[in-house]
Amino acid sequence: MQVPKYAAILAAMCLSLDAYAANDAHFIPDCAGTVAVAHARVARVTDDGTLILADGRSLRLEGIHLPLADKEMSGRALAALRAMTMDGLLNFTTVTPDKDRYGRTSPSEDGTLFRKYAENPELAALINSILLGGSKPGITHNRTDIAAIYIPDLIKVDLSTSKARLAGGGPNDPTNPDDPGFSRLSIFGGDVLKSKIQDPFGNGGFIPGGWPNGRRFGDDVVDIAVTALISDLRDPNHLIIRGPAGDGVDHNDMAFNKVFPYESTPQNGRNHQHP
Repeated sequence: MQVPKYAAILAAMCLSLDAYAANDAHFIPDCAGTVAVAHARVARVTDDGTLILADGRSLRLEGIHLPLADKEMSGRALAALRAMTMDGLLNFTTVTPDKDRYGRTSPSEDGTLFRKYAENPELAALINSILLGGSKPGITHNRTDIAAIYIPDLIKVDLSTSKARLAGGGPNDPTNPDDPGFSRLSIFGGDVLKSKIQDPFGNGGFIPGGWPNGRRFGDDVVDIAVTALISDLRDPNHLIIRGPAGDGVDHNDMAFNKVFPYESTPQNGRNHQHP
């Protein structure tokens, strides 16, 4: 997986916004409510993501943060934005987006309000379109496996497992190695724990040893999440694991500690050089 393409997808995740645009063919999430600008046509999209309408008005979609310092990444994100906004007439609304509603409502309402986002993840569609060329349509819809992890969004504590494995300075560090069996990829690296009280995956009670089952220093959250999205975990008896995904960042520059506060010792700000 090429790092610039991978990063462009992450940049394009910022499309759940305060001002939304949608029509039947191109849908930007959370478009619902009173239409503020009807049947508008976007004439052009500036390099910073501002939409210039045909009548001269400009509209800025909150949440668009284009990495202008990286021209290749910014170009890919701009191309995605232009493709979604410049083909046909759009209706713009200014309603409270679901990203704000998510923080104000109870987890008991997650299944009703937000399950659709987990089952139809936008990032999976972007990965499928940009990286996989649309060749894996099965990963974009009906993701009951993703919904089972995130809906409802509750902190769950399982004290029936053995203790979690912790990261140190890597598997071969002479003085502070990772715990045996630790993997930055959590369950995708074979790092699992055995629960005595739950069996959420139908596999005999084995659950992730790291994120998304809590989060340890050393867990590569981005690679784990993207690996889950490009895989198909819906049928425990027929798991399809693709990847693992990789963004080129697979270790910390300083060893983690295995006792509180667990974070690595800070760099000396007065005497430090980047490698």
